[in-house]
Amino acid sequence: MTETRLRVNRAYTHLREYGPRFEIVMGGAGSGKSYAVAQHILLTALDPTHRGRKFLCVRKVARTLRYSVFALLRSIISDHGLAPYFEINKTDMTFTSVTGTQIMLLGLDDVEKLKSIHGVTDVWGEEATEFSEGDLKQLNLRMRGPGHQKRIILTFNPISQLHWLKARFFDREDRGARITRTTYQDNAFLDQAYRDELEGLKDTDHYFYQVYTLGEWGELGNTIFSNYVIEDFDYGEDDLENVRQGMDFGYNDPSVLTRSGFRDSELYTFDELYLLKNTNTQLIEEIQSFYDYANNVITADSAEPARIAEMKSSGIPIQAAKKGKDSIRAGIDFIKRHRWHIHATRCPNLAKEVQAYKWREDRDGNVMDEPVDRDNHAIDSVRYGLEDLQRPMARIGVL
Repeated sequence: MTETRLRVNRAYTHLREYGPRFEIVMGGAGSGKSYAVAQHILLTALDPTHRGRKFLCVRKVARTLRYSVFALLRSIISDHGLAPYFEINKTDMTFTSVTGTQIMLLGLDDVEKLKSIHGVTDVWGEEATEFSEGDLKQLNLRMRGPGHQKRIILTFNPISQLHWLKARFFDREDRGARITRTTYQDNAFLDQAYRDELEGLKDTDHYFYQVYTLGEWGELGNTIFSNYVIEDFDYGEDDLENVRQGMDFGYNDPSVLTRSGFRDSELYTFDELYLLKNTNTQLIEEIQSFYDYANNVITADSAEPARIAEMKSSGIPIQAAKKGKDSIRAGIDFIKRHRWHIHATRCPNLAKEVQAYKWREDRDGNVMDEPVDRDNHAIDSVRYGLEDLQRPMARIGVL
């Protein structure tokens, strides 16, 4: 095999050097951190001097991997002409390089599969703010035995200064960890339009500018929801009343389908389907395999009438939601009137969004009567789904 060279951002070249056991890669949006880690894994898998390494790439929920980490690794392989050097198993989401190095993808919710894996030398935890501290301890236990130097790489946006990751790696010195902080300024390949969008956050919202532009730990103020609890619970469709489905459409932004219901007047959101860069045909296939949709109507983003029409023609019962500032506020107020249980394992993206969902502030810090319209796709889907329950005469359990 000839030597393979990929263009990489300078801020991440040290990833090729194995140092401390924990490699913490924290940064803002557009910093290229996930792309850089994926490049590192593929290049290391092709390096004969690292023959025998076994990479495990994880996110909190298994089904989120196919359209994030798996798609990213395949894209890099395709874009850089590396296809002859990898055998890809699309079903199991595994890669085997010509040197015999294995790359596996698993969700932390797939406990039995995780227990069966042995000989892992490297772990990549993507969107690590979804993890619990217990999750990290379990991953650390997976890496044992003689041989290659072991390492865990964690990549994430610093969404809250109250997060356990900050206390674990940033608030005290840890000689077993190396920390890399990056922003969009460190990404030499980022287009100007996205740079302008990130810089424009300075005039629209301090929190998003702090976290996603500057890559600093977020100070949450003016948060919209405080009535929620993020936990694993046993309740599902058969145990809840007034189960509703809501959907927000996207392509570069995610398409999100959430399912929610009520028990003793408390709201439970128990499942989510979160997909990026899916055509409508692919989205329909995913919905059809996601749940028994026949008698469960989806209330969806009305800004996509063509997509709604196509879904209807495929047999999926779907209707358009209302749009407008009044409907947004009514939906928020309705959710705030109930204690809201968000399933920690099955709804990781909703759990992340709700903690950072804020009212807009003007440049002088004055709070405005509308939410920040960013990273709220799962929240919008919940709001759409509950729309019919917001009628003045509607009562939970009596409709």
